[in-house]
Amino acid sequence: LVAPVVGLSNKDLLPRTRKKLGPDLEQDGSLVGMTAGEKALLESALENDLAERRAKEGGATRSEEALLVAFQLIEVYLRLYRLNKLHALLQEIKPYCFEKGDESDWIPKWLQ
Repeated sequence: LVAPVVGLSNKDLLPRTRKKLGPDLEQDGSLVGMTAGEKALLESALENDLAERRAKEGGATRSEEALLVAFQLIEVYLRLYRLNKLHALLQEIKPYCFEKGDESDWIPKWLQ
């Protein structure tokens, strides 16, 4: 294999198995068929869950559990077109995803 981008090694080109980081609301079908009211209830429940996790972590969303909730909330924000909330949450979790490094799949998940 020849690396198409300078700085990539042959190891970087090998397929990686992606570990499941948590429930995927879109892939698992949880959001499909939900009414707007049900999605709003899910949004509220996830926001409360994330707020509790932030409080336990001193205001941060650094733990994997908090990041998993954040990514579930991101999916809901996308579906409900809550762009301001989506932008704010992505900005909040970006440093924590990048500090965990690429080997843990948090960077690709954030970019996705």
